[in-house]
Amino acid sequence: MYKKTYYNSKDFHDSRYDPSFSPLIYPGQTVHGSVFLPSYGNGCLVCMYAHDASSGKTIEGDKIKLEKGKWAELSCKIPFIESGLIDEAGFAFDMLGLQGQPIELNCLIDDLYFDGKPDYTLTFSKDSVDIWNGLHREIAQFSKLKGLWHIEGDEAHLSCADFAEVFTGRHDWTDYTASFELKPIAGQEHYVNVRVQGAIRSYAVGFGPDGKFYLCKNEDGYRILEKVDFPWKVGKSYTVTINVSGPRISASVNKKELIDYTDKESPYLYGSIGFSVRKGSHCAYKKFVVN
Repeated sequence: MYKKTYYNSKDFHDSRYDPSFSPLIYPGQTVHGSVFLPSYGNGCLVCMYAHDASSGKTIEGDKIKLEKGKWAELSCKIPFIESGLIDEAGFAFDMLGLQGQPIELNCLIDDLYFDGKPDYTLTFSKDSVDIWNGLHREIAQFSKLKGLWHIEGDEAHLSCADFAEVFTGRHDWTDYTASFELKPIAGQEHYVNVRVQGAIRSYAVGFGPDGKFYLCKNEDGYRILEKVDFPWKVGKSYTVTINVSGPRISASVNKKELIDYTDKESPYLYGSIGFSVRKGSHCAYKKFVVN
């Protein structure tokens, strides 16, 4: 028994609504569940598992033998997987060598959920593109709010007329460090986002007009929390690293800290990550790491 944790074009017959998806669970996190074997059930072993679509491998937790009349609590921690994609997670049962014979499995299951800190990295390539049809293509693991979002070589490109944003990660991530490799291509506003809680709530960090490095807060519209001088250049690659811990947000470029800010006005304390550009800008993203 499992829960589908990611969908792609192969899971659908058409794409009339042009959907895009982000996974529900990521490498580094833990799958939890509970199983009850009733008195009339056959003996079996059980474990929690997760499936990595990028490699086709299955990660399993410790198997236990169920005792009749008792609930068992199980878990499986997913290890770091380079560009891993978890597309299903759930319970795996072993009928103690009887799989080749007709036999009933009678168990109750409960409390299937995922938690923990991510240990998640993603690099982009042509294999990142999920082709639905000639007009609908999506970059795997990202949900798109708006904008042009495509792969060129080993980079993902995001561009817009007014604004563009794309997201990945779980809504309930709390404290984490996210590091992004990006290269401004055109325009004056190139950002990465943390603590994303949808289209109208997040923090954006990145390169803004007049040679500045910005920290902005999206409250159904962005406002500047802090900005510092940083003479960034179009066509040059940078590594932007952001640490969020409670209401505190620190940000660095190429390992040099530029912003250390504590949000004292209704801070966002959880959320996913993303990329964003504004005012006709175009930015390329090569890799990111979250842990």
